[in-house]
Amino acid sequence: MQSSYYPSYHWVTSTEQLSVLIAQWHQTPILYIDTEFLREKTFYPQLALLQIFTGEAVYLVEPDTVEQNPLFAALLEDEQVTKVFHSASEDCEVLFRVCGATIKGLWDTQVATHFLGEGSHIGYAALVDAVCQHQLDKSEGRSDWTQRPLSEQQIQYALADVVYLKPIFEYQQNALQKTEKLKSTDKLSWFKQDCQQLANRVEELDRFDNYYLNIKNAWRLKPLELQRLSSLAVWREQAARKHNLPRNFIVNDETLWVIARAKLDKSWSLPFIKSWHPVARRKYQNELLSFLKQQSGEDLELTETPLGPRFWQSITPQMQAAREKVVSIAESHQIEPDLLCSKKMMQGMVRFWLKKRFEPPRTWTCWREKMLTDAIKPIFVGES
Repeated sequence: MQSSYYPSYHWVTSTEQLSVLIAQWHQTPILYIDTEFLREKTFYPQLALLQIFTGEAVYLVEPDTVEQNPLFAALLEDEQVTKVFHSASEDCEVLFRVCGATIKGLWDTQVATHFLGEGSHIGYAALVDAVCQHQLDKSEGRSDWTQRPLSEQQIQYALADVVYLKPIFEYQQNALQKTEKLKSTDKLSWFKQDCQQLANRVEELDRFDNYYLNIKNAWRLKPLELQRLSSLAVWREQAARKHNLPRNFIVNDETLWVIARAKLDKSWSLPFIKSWHPVARRKYQNELLSFLKQQSGEDLELTETPLGPRFWQSITPQMQAAREKVVSIAESHQIEPDLLCSKKMMQGMVRFWLKKRFEPPRTWTCWREKMLTDAIKPIFVGES
């Protein structure tokens, strides 16, 4: 049954049908896209539905037709076709896992909202309400999207997730272009850089050598313990992918930290660890111990070391001075300070400038480099 409220929709259930549409979509300047997926009990997201709105009709694409059609990856990577998503990071990951494509020409309406000074993490329903004066029913968001047939309520939900992207995009594009003309800024260019770096994150999904740096209290560990934590984090990443389970289903961060500190004797027996679920321990303890035995005696060189609270407290005056610079520069360009450089971004750059990390944060895009580096870097490393 077709929806009476939204534009017509069409099911795409074969690779041949999708191939014909892909050829047409390459000639469509703008596509409005969303995905429905599951990942509560798996490491890899499972695509359950792909929605594509051309501005005239919505296509509900079955996931197996995308997985079996290599032409879809080329469409995602076609820079001449703008792909409009809302909060696209997970969609980018899902589509990368399905077809190996890094999206080009991404327009993320959540990112655009931040550039327009209308909120940094606004949800889709709130944005639809603000721009279109329509209240969405989001009750189907957690429903089973793998079931077939989908209910009429699910179809309505799926249509809404892409149909309202069109008026939102048109409003945001007009607002950003108007801002550039009135205030002589390159805000639209900056926005597109940020969208592309967001899309490019998928290329680092399987780079996990430094995951241990994200584990709470890693900075408290001694060098050898930190080496073990680094190895354990790598093992868990490999195990999560091997078993296709969320990281915490295997072993959580707290448990990894405890094991890293444990005094393992020749018996290689682990102590009782309250934070490790008994079922998970029974399943993965032997696998973990086998990995540790292989690693024992190896002199692992850590590429990066975490910085603790004492370090950040010691440079409080420099951080405050840098923040004042950020606020001043942001005001001169009519953007929000946290958009220009958040605290997390600043800390990442400090680590990089002090050679505690080999790479700057991926969010440090070219426009930020040009706008901020000369003003802020000397605060931490002196004049070069």
